[in-house]
Amino acid sequence: MRRSVVLDQIKAVEMVIDLGFGDSGKGVMVDYLCAQNPERSLVVRFSGGHQVGHTVWFEGKRHIFSHFGSGTFRGVPTYYTAQTTFFPPGMLMERQRLTEYNPVLYLDPQVMVTTPYDIAFNRALEQQNAHGSCGVGFGATVERHDDGVPLFAQDLQYAWVVQQKLNGIADYYQRRVSALEPKIQDAYRTELNGYEDDQYIDVCLEATQWIQVRRFDQCVCDVDRLVFEGSQGVLLDQSHGFFPHVTRSYTTSRNAFSFLEQFQVQAQQITLNYLTRCYQTRHGNGPMSSENNVVLVNNEHEANQHNFYQGAFRCGALDSALLNYALDCDRNYHPWPSVQNRLVISCLDQLPEFDIGKLLGELTVSFDEVMGNVSPYSESLGVIQSPRIK
Repeated sequence: MRRSVVLDQIKAVEMVIDLGFGDSGKGVMVDYLCAQNPERSLVVRFSGGHQVGHTVWFEGKRHIFSHFGSGTFRGVPTYYTAQTTFFPPGMLMERQRLTEYNPVLYLDPQVMVTTPYDIAFNRALEQQNAHGSCGVGFGATVERHDDGVPLFAQDLQYAWVVQQKLNGIADYYQRRVSALEPKIQDAYRTELNGYEDDQYIDVCLEATQWIQVRRFDQCVCDVDRLVFEGSQGVLLDQSHGFFPHVTRSYTTSRNAFSFLEQFQVQAQQITLNYLTRCYQTRHGNGPMSSENNVVLVNNEHEANQHNFYQGAFRCGALDSALLNYALDCDRNYHPWPSVQNRLVISCLDQLPEFDIGKLLGELTVSFDEVMGNVSPYSESLGVIQSPRIK
């Protein structure tokens, strides 16, 4: 029988941080880490929310994880901290595709819940702003909560409470939309055509059957290893990215270290896993330091495709100066160098001429280990160089 997390028994912490604009293989790395000790691990989602898309291949099956951690194929449960968002209809749809793995999902009581109003506002506004949003209401949800109009995970079991909060959310957006251009008002109304609060509330009640809402120290799971699964990338961080093309989230290790401090977790070892592809990518509008063509091979399984809200998936040569910038940004949030750090370079099979030695010579940070992968499967991840190198 599993028991509550015993905080002083946490021996190891792994943090997975993307150094770019996202899409550097966080799902693959989390799957790799979970595979090492699935019975004793817990995935912690500490930034972003339901907008993420982390691809994992497992026994010939591909899944893009949004609401569940990327260790789900290994039977590892997932915990959402209060800094994340949750969309009940999306969770139910994804869960249906993962039923055979019996996914376990814990939510902090104050996880922010996304509604169709958030999504409609996000999509209507994005048609004007074109900031590169995913169009699933993540930023709108966070902004609404910041404005004092919340809907929390702990509310979902109370239908009357949810209805009253939906009334307030509808009024909140109506006031905001009425101040915008007529075409944005039309787009907002169009997005909500056919939507009924009653149906959404029913879905919220159904979702409560498949989630466990509780504080981290009240979770019932016997673990001694935490795998913090980051979202997007440091270059999209709301403090360190390039406004307005940023996400409303802290995508560095900031939230993860705050979480450890909040619950006074004294892990024996903390490892920061810094991820980058061997080339630069960006899915959505916004600047890139290089959009020179790179000739890629073996990329027929690329999960990022052109879509209406994000637009094209762009690629360019890897920029070591930007990697150094991202590492400097993250250095603000942890007691460097008292943690172990690992560089993970993904998609090495897609750019055969990539020079790893040249990159390492240009980076200003020393790494305890460098790993790389040559396929979408985590089994292909391997150590390139070790021990501590620059």
